Amino acid sequence: MVTTSQSRLAKRSAHDDLVRRALRSLERRARRPGVLLNKPSVVADWFRLRLAEHEHEVFAAAWLDQHHRLIAFEELFRGTINGAPVPVREVVKSALRHNAAAALFAHNHPSGGNWPSCADVAITREITKALSLIDVVTLDHFVVTAADPPTSVGAVAPDAMQCFSISSLFEASGNRVTSVLRKARQKSRVAAT
Repeated sequence: MVTTSQSRLAKRSAHDDLVRRALRSLERRARRPGVLLNKPSVVADWFRLRLAEHEHEVFAAAWLDQHHRLIAFEELFRGTINGAPVPVREVVKSALRHNAAAALFAHNHPSGGNWPSCADVAITREITKALSLIDVVTLDHFVVTAADPPTSVGAVAPDAMQCFSISSLFEASGNRVTSVLRKARQKSRVAAT
């Protein structure tokens, strides 16, 4: 027969074992930093691999710590073939849920065309402004397609970003931001003539 004290001791032992396993798991996660997303080519390719093949528009976030390491990747919103609603309130809630210090955003254009629309630039501005109120820095927003390299909204419309601080990290020679800026300048020169 099992006594009451033996029963309590067994329950306590099982509970302690569960707590020890949970702590070991937590320690392993805490020691394993996420993917470092600090170069535009890495970020662009990373988002392209995750979003380019969708047949509908998907708006996603990469939530980062203060060292630009990935905390979480989240497909926030799904839309139709030519648009996805992006409620800014839900973006802010997600940033808080993940305790993010910085964010990278991307969405795909399933029908092709990697140039950001006016709506893409506008939502980037709204999200950047809202996140700045909770001290989350918006680093960039990419437009992704299956056929073309991703385009940085921050490079095309730098005024859409509160603090395009990641640009200093992206200034390595031959990067996509430089080529996108060059293309944007060429288009504006052609439009001016």
